Amino acid sequence: MRYVKFAMIAFAAIATILSLMYKAFSYGGQGILVLVLCVIPLALGLFGTVVKPTLPRWAAIVSAFSFLILAMKTTEGDNWQNVMLAAAVGLILAIVLAIRPDRAPAR
Repeated sequence: MRYVKFAMIAFAAIATILSLMYKAFSYGGQGILVLVLCVIPLALGLFGTVVKPTLPRWAAIVSAFSFLILAMKTTEGDNWQNVMLAAAVGLILAIVLAIRPDRAPAR
């Protein structure tokens, strides 16, 4: 599950970078919402990696909802298709982490 967590962080980072490349700020409030929805799973994944030894189940559920809303917000337009695909893959990984959360290694 550790690699699934790292993959979720990677897809959140890819979605964030792509939304910045597509100039999300130029779309006003909707673009800022898309950027915030990209950053939430990234921040929670890094929280579950750096601050805590594991990703809590609640963080995986919040990330799944964030990826779900992000995928729905980016369905329109050809530019946002890559962000939508990264959000869809991140959603699947977040659901997997919510069902079977990351556990701390035994010492």
